[in-house]
Amino acid sequence: MASQFVTEQLYSHLAEIVEKKKKEESSRKRKASDENVADNGEGIEAKKTPS
Repeated sequence: MASQFVTEQLYSHLAEIVEKKKKEESSRKRKASDENVADNGEGIEAKKTPS
């Protein structure tokens, strides 16, 4: 019974850590995207490739 409780506590804590990391990662990606738009001045433009 105690081992099940400990397992549930560990799982809960790990789930919180994973959620936090996902939020940080998405925030980091969003920030990088915002910086690219700011650097470009007019936003991201499609690159034309020669055909």
